[in-house]
Amino acid sequence: VLLTPTFPQEEVEKLKPIIISQIKRQDDYLPSVAMRAFNRLLYSPHPYAMDPIGKVETVKSFTSKTLKDLYANFVIPSRAVLAIVGDVDSDELISTLEAMLGGWKKQEQEILPELPRPEPLDRPKLSTITRNMAEQTHIILGFTGPSITSPERYPMEVLSAVLSGMGGRLFQDLRGQEALAYSVTSMVSPGLDYGSFSFYIACTPDKKDKALRGLWKEIYRVLEEPVLEKELERAKSWLIGRYEIGLQTNSAQALDMALNELYGLGYNFTSKYIQAITKVTADDCMKAAQKYLSQDSYVLVTVGP
Repeated sequence: VLLTPTFPQEEVEKLKPIIISQIKRQDDYLPSVAMRAFNRLLYSPHPYAMDPIGKVETVKSFTSKTLKDLYANFVIPSRAVLAIVGDVDSDELISTLEAMLGGWKKQEQEILPELPRPEPLDRPKLSTITRNMAEQTHIILGFTGPSITSPERYPMEVLSAVLSGMGGRLFQDLRGQEALAYSVTSMVSPGLDYGSFSFYIACTPDKKDKALRGLWKEIYRVLEEPVLEKELERAKSWLIGRYEIGLQTNSAQALDMALNELYGLGYNFTSKYIQAITKVTADDCMKAAQKYLSQDSYVLVTVGP
């Protein structure tokens, strides 16, 4: 399968309607509509602006040859990382892999152009998408954020954990005390090239203005006041616990190691991540927030009636 996949045309044709159906269903889920619009505004013309599942016309055009050519250009030994976790005899395994993959040699080709940078976010970018039959308004307010290799990734992750979750500020203040939201959270999305930090809130249409003011109120608070020590410790414990729980299986550990090595973080990134989160201070969170959460340069997407 790795060395000589065939991509039969009949299998390609079977998959096309399934993928096209998934693309069309996305328009029925309004949070997804809002997030895709947010990514387009924040990242365009960089590929992060694109919908990973593709467009209908593109999927329709795929052939067996399309997939074979793509595979031949991308799947080559110099770009590969193989991670194996489990009760194995390493010497025997290496010997087997050398016998099976020793003849796998492909010439690396430069197949990708230099990727365009996102347009500078030097002013607010706004998008309103009308869905007349919708009973809720969905709002995403977001900013540029750190990449996965940025040291500011860790305080921004801690800050998001302070804000989100049932014990976080957004839930307690905007949903619990003020009854402004059906759902509310913050999201940090560090990418390989660029990242984002965003807020999502779903509310009744008549409360959308008040809900947006509530989000800005929470943003100003983290810009001006250090997070409390108990909030900081709760957030760090939650992040580390979630990370470790996600690595309980051999398959999860193998995937984590392979991707971390591929992205340049190192296969042993797990211990580095936990150490980095542990060291985050309230001052780190405030400084990172002041760098990224600007009232002069943000993306705001509203979807609803």
